[in-house]
Amino acid sequence: MGRKVVRDEPFHRILLSRGFHVLAKMMTEVPLKDMDCGFRLLRKEVVEEVLPEATTLPDSFWAEFTIIAYRKGFRILEVPITHRPRPRGTTSIYTMDRLPGIMSREFVGLLALGQRLRNRTRKN
Repeated sequence: MGRKVVRDEPFHRILLSRGFHVLAKMMTEVPLKDMDCGFRLLRKEVVEEVLPEATTLPDSFWAEFTIIAYRKGFRILEVPITHRPRPRGTTSIYTMDRLPGIMSREFVGLLALGQRLRNRTRKN
């Protein structure tokens, strides 16, 4: 799984990402640095076991997928990557007018996911 070490993004996106990761680490006890990076290689068995459970964070699917996979004991290796900006266009998801709603959904979702996972223990 990739871990963005150089981020070519606007300051507000970096700040939001760091805030999300701090909360996610506190609420789920997963020590990864960039759990929502989309650059990854997955084994079929991981997808088949984790995908049905990844239903709580619709705006951060890969973060939830990674948290669940980690807690199930799957091996996760973070590899440093350089983030590059979009060659053209802008995001239609994380626009400034949608951020308050996304942030509140993510916070509530992290609380629910953390609670759900506290009832389990990490395999390993």
